[in-house]
Amino acid sequence: MKEKILIFFSEILAAILSIFIILYALEKGFLQWKIGLLIALINAGGLLSHIIFGTYSFKAVNKIQISTLGVIGIFFSIFILFFFEEGSYVYLAAFLYSFFHPATYYGLLAYYKEVKSIEFYSNLSWLAGLGLGVILQNLLSTKQIILFLFIFSLLFVVASIILFLKELIIEFIRSFLSDFGILPLIEKFIVEEERMLSKYLSLHFHYVEIKKPEILKMHLTHFLIFMSFGLVFAQLIPYMKSKGFENFVFIYNFVSITVSTITFRILKEDNLRKKLRTSLITRILMFLLLFLTTSITDFKILLIIFTIFWILSGISWSMFVFSSNTLILKKYEKELGVCNLFRSLGLIIGNLLSGMNFQISILAAISLLIITTLFLVEKHT
Repeated sequence: MKEKILIFFSEILAAILSIFIILYALEKGFLQWKIGLLIALINAGGLLSHIIFGTYSFKAVNKIQISTLGVIGIFFSIFILFFFEEGSYVYLAAFLYSFFHPATYYGLLAYYKEVKSIEFYSNLSWLAGLGLGVILQNLLSTKQIILFLFIFSLLFVVASIILFLKELIIEFIRSFLSDFGILPLIEKFIVEEERMLSKYLSLHFHYVEIKKPEILKMHLTHFLIFMSFGLVFAQLIPYMKSKGFENFVFIYNFVSITVSTITFRILKEDNLRKKLRTSLITRILMFLLLFLTTSITDFKILLIIFTIFWILSGISWSMFVFSSNTLILKKYEKELGVCNLFRSLGLIIGNLLSGMNFQISILAAISLLIITTLFLVEKHT
């Protein structure tokens, strides 16, 4: 029960921050290229977190301590937004949030080893967070939202420490006794961190199959696909705000994730290549619809198009992840981790390049998806 409480409130805060921090940056006057840089930094922080906590959590003795890092990291992120109003601090807050947030998931997963339960409550809590975000956005001002999040996260940190006090003490004693003192414990931690970072940050992966042409082309395919996603989605919230849909951002994200969750449950493991192509073609159609909105000013028409866009976004995302990951696991099982790295890098590059004119970004994304769908997906997934 305690782990569910920790996940529930951690994911609620993270879900609200994932949208609010971009809206807050826009309120601070961030230009397109600054928004692209901000989202690239968020994705880079998440990538580093998955590499570090995704590995270290399963080897460390202090798994619960790692899980509480996610809670504390989110608190300090909100702390920075609360006490520092300069726009440059938004970058630091965003990085802290994105880097430490996955620590809660990995720490609890390593400690309890209940994948299905943790995944279920994570998704449910994220949806609850988006729902709460809708309410906060419509009832409170920006400063009031930050104050609410600050108080909420502070209480959450205190409650988490109290809830897991027994486990934290046991883990500390176990670590202390196993290493015969504080200094050896610190030395062991440093050695482990150096070993782990040298292994993962030097891109040293198991097997050298990445050098094979077909494997390299597969990774290139996913790099280009996620680059196209980064080009569009990094600027989507600023664009919707410019069209007068700022108050719909939380709602549309809630709808998209709900649709995606439902789609995941009904997908079957057949015609995987067809599903993959369908997901990419759907994204092309989505981006074409989005491109049309750049010349439309009628609110009702925009409402219909944006609603269709976000529903298709949820469907196409679940289809893409399900079909592509299943194909990779069947054909190149050991390459999935490397593929996720290429996906993240593509997403980050797309984020950084998204600061150009939004229409150009959409057309560039459509072009990349057409190229990958026609020439790469069929042979190299």
